[in-house]
Amino acid sequence: MKTTSVRNAWALSLLISVSLSPVCSPNARAQGTVQWGLTLTNINNPTAPVVVTNGDSSFTITAGGGDTWDNSDSFTYAYQEVTGDFDVRVRVRSLVATDPVGQDSQKGSLMARVNLTAGSPNIQINALDLNSGRQGRIESIGRFAQDAGTDDLDGTQGGGSDTTPGGASTYPDVWLRIQRQGDKFITYFANTNAAVINHPGDNSSYAIGTNGWQILCVAAAGTNFPKTMFVGLSTVAHNSTIDGAETVSVTYDSYGNTPNPPTIPTSGGLPVAATNAPGTFPNQTVLGVNWNISLPDDGLGYPGDIVQSAQGAPSQLSGGRAGFPDPSARPGFGTTKPRALQQPESPAHRQWRHEHPCLPGLGAFAQLRFRDRHRPQKRPGLE
Repeated sequence: MKTTSVRNAWALSLLISVSLSPVCSPNARAQGTVQWGLTLTNINNPTAPVVVTNGDSSFTITAGGGDTWDNSDSFTYAYQEVTGDFDVRVRVRSLVATDPVGQDSQKGSLMARVNLTAGSPNIQINALDLNSGRQGRIESIGRFAQDAGTDDLDGTQGGGSDTTPGGASTYPDVWLRIQRQGDKFITYFANTNAAVINHPGDNSSYAIGTNGWQILCVAAAGTNFPKTMFVGLSTVAHNSTIDGAETVSVTYDSYGNTPNPPTIPTSGGLPVAATNAPGTFPNQTVLGVNWNISLPDDGLGYPGDIVQSAQGAPSQLSGGRAGFPDPSARPGFGTTKPRALQQPESPAHRQWRHEHPCLPGLGAFAQLRFRDRHRPQKRPGLE
């Protein structure tokens, strides 16, 4: 077990914060790196945190602070910088407050912030204390403009709430998750309580436990959320003032990117064998994935099992497109010349035509076009 206290490092940490993190304000104090490479910082919170690294790879943060609500936050933050889309989760193993009932809304949270000032826009999902008046609910809230108030979100719980009923925080197996997809944020939770609650107000039903991920809220970020953000763990004791004496100790485990294993195709509810699953084309025939296309060996237009209305019978591919009769059989065309071109033929033309037989399969019109392009020059004695 390793315990780290930073009570006597304020002057040095403030200097580091200003020189290395230009987005930090004077009330954001960097204290160094903790578990999973996260940077520990107090934001608008004078109570020095204590970090304990446990033997099972979890770690516990003991923090003071006021709240992460309204237009100014006061809490301890362990964060990383993330650019672009992300999908991060953490397991909350325990949450213990010094005065659970008096503090009421002490939180262990997963949070994404725009900057490290007290009024930063943010999205958060919070696990609450089972022994407080919040009765172990899970909630998702956010601030969508700098120094603005914190808003409730439209959620999936009864009546569209962003907060589960009591009992959803089933420590030590409570999971929180935030996913960013472009300008959209999605918060999830998961636990071991599979109860489904019927909401009498609107006859809706909703889960307070899932044995899998349950979406809690979907929120549009808007232009106030840039590509690069600060993502991590928020711990706050919920004192009535930012320098209150009460603390909360929250143990976190398994922080990191959410595993996203590849899906396995199924057929009739059963997994499809890897040798018969979709892959690089061409592959074995799979229903709805690879197409089998065939043409008849005799070269006739449409296959015999396809009925084409008003097209006539299929014919050998020739001067026309597949499936149409030969152009020479169309009205106005004969085995000689079109009517518009009927005229006496000179001996020279007859001799040239004898020496240059036309290609088989071309209609009379195509023959004339071919002949006219190769008409010989007049020579004395041939007319």
